[in-house]
Formats: sequence, C-alpha cells, structure tokens
Amino acid sequence: MRNVLLLAGIIEIIGGLLLYVNPNLIFVDPHILSTRFYSLAALVIGSLCVFAYRDYHESRFFKTFYLTMMFFHGALSMICFQDSIGALTFRDEAIISHLIIFSIFVIAYLKDLKPE
Repeated sequence: MRNVLLLAGIIEIIGGLLLYVNPNLIFVDPHILSTRFYSLAALVIGSLCVFAYRDYHESRFFKTFYLTMMFFHGALSMICFQDSIGALTFRDEAIISHLIIFSIFVIAYLKDLKPE
C-alpha cells in the first residue's frame, strides 16, 4: 500500500503542475479561476500522498488515509463520467486513468489486508 501512495502522489503532482502551467490540456475553457484551484488541489493531494509514503507505518490513521485516497480516485472517475457539457478536453482518458489508479489502490489494499 505504501508504494501505491507514492505512485498516486507523483501522478497528482505532475498532473497539478501540468494543469497549472497549461490548463487547456484538460479544460475546454482554461480561463476560469477554478482551473487554478483544481491544480492547487492536485498538488496538495499529491504532496499529502508523498508525505504519507515517507512517514508510513501500519496504523489506523494511514489505513483511513489510504482508503480516502482510494475513494477519491473512484469518485473523481465518476465525476468525469458525468461531464455531459463537455468541460473536459480528454473526458474518456480522465475516466480511464482515474479508474486505473482506483483499481491499483483496491488491489494493493486487498493484497495487504490482514485479519484484525
């Protein structure tokens, strides 16, 4: 589970930086202020994942954080799926990429699941 946090963190940081520098890669209307907020959120979430990777140890807190990140990517893929107005440039790619990250989180969680 620890390595998945690092992978997700790196992907989120790269995505946040790319979105901040070039918002029209993802959004059709890149001039709205919300693109900056979205890039900042991606950078913060990516940083949290990297910090959690660095300080990871088996505890209830890290398990809860891991599950939160897992469901975040699942929810984000559903939100991208609901984009019926065409706000996202690469809608299908966003759905698939977040579903892949969600699946990696689920597989790693089930692999490391221990009876309590």
